[in-house]
Amino acid sequence: MTTASEPTLPVDALGVVGDALARADETMDLASRHLDPSLVDVLHILGFDTSYRSAQGSYLHDADGRAYLDFHTGEGFASLGHNHPGVREVLHATLDAGLVDGVQLHYSPLAGMLAQELSQRLPAGLDAVFFASTGAEAVDSAMKFARAATGRPRLISCDSSFHGVTLGPLSLVGDEFFKEGFGPLLPGCARVPFGDLDRLEAELRAGDVAAFIVEPIQGREVTLPPAGYLHAAQELCRRHGTLFVADEVQTGLGRTGRWFALEHWGLEPDFVLVGKALSGGYMPVAAMVTRREIYQKAVGTLERCYVHQSTFGRNRLSMAAGLATLRILERDGLVAHAAHMNTVLTDGLAELQGRYDMIKEIRGSGLMIGIELQPRARAWPG
Repeated sequence: MTTASEPTLPVDALGVVGDALARADETMDLASRHLDPSLVDVLHILGFDTSYRSAQGSYLHDADGRAYLDFHTGEGFASLGHNHPGVREVLHATLDAGLVDGVQLHYSPLAGMLAQELSQRLPAGLDAVFFASTGAEAVDSAMKFARAATGRPRLISCDSSFHGVTLGPLSLVGDEFFKEGFGPLLPGCARVPFGDLDRLEAELRAGDVAAFIVEPIQGREVTLPPAGYLHAAQELCRRHGTLFVADEVQTGLGRTGRWFALEHWGLEPDFVLVGKALSGGYMPVAAMVTRREIYQKAVGTLERCYVHQSTFGRNRLSMAAGLATLRILERDGLVAHAAHMNTVLTDGLAELQGRYDMIKEIRGSGLMIGIELQPRARAWPG
């Protein structure tokens, strides 16, 4: 018999949840034996190998009830926090409604609704949406659509960029560390330094570049663009017939204090890529949003309507999670809250920087904040 102080644990007839709860102490051992032992080793070295029992809001909880404030959130995957009750309620209701799942040969109204609500928050004309399961898949889709729409082979990205680790997006990634051992990669991909307009124009001048793919704020080191860079890069792309792609997988949906980071610079890209936070912290979902004329050039004929698909891209639970996320962000004023919290955190961090010389630099926008550390200065003896 349970008492008022003993919460009733969820159960299922197949015992899946019960087994997971009973085997929680085996989490790292299971991961080491059947998943990625090297990552388990790294987590141990960093002291991050805690077996968490539950998560709620911004906190993870271990078996002893200790709470850990989660500053990572999967690079923004859990921007609403863990196990948000509003998203969970929508997912339960979606299952209970028995809606058509909307994959492959069917559509669910949820997919059209989510596409509409995304488009309404983006610059005019970005109203054609392709749903995928991951940000890398959204990047890959933009690569394909840009080539098909322009008839051009080449793609340009930036040094130090990150766009995903599947083979196509990996060909754009600006750090060779991720590429070692996986070549040869996709031909026709080149990089330029982030912020260097002269190098970008030199690449575009040849007239064979389908798209320039750029993160408005580079996620790996939270690197902000130089003043005027992104708008000028967009204009260069227009001049040379190259499509301008804003990879907002990490920066989108309020993280930088605007719905999309592109708003900080008044950008009007040809593609916007969305992922991570669109999940509500629950379901894999990402989106490529582009202009209708680009979409139609790539796949918009009867013969080609099925040449680019994603099996689970528009499944009902992912679409429902995406809609719930957008509506919670709107209802709770979380975009403005992220902008406000930037001031609170950066002011506090600046005060710490004045006291501790190991803090080299603080940079970011909204709640996308990077703290660069350096070796502490030591006074020479004598």
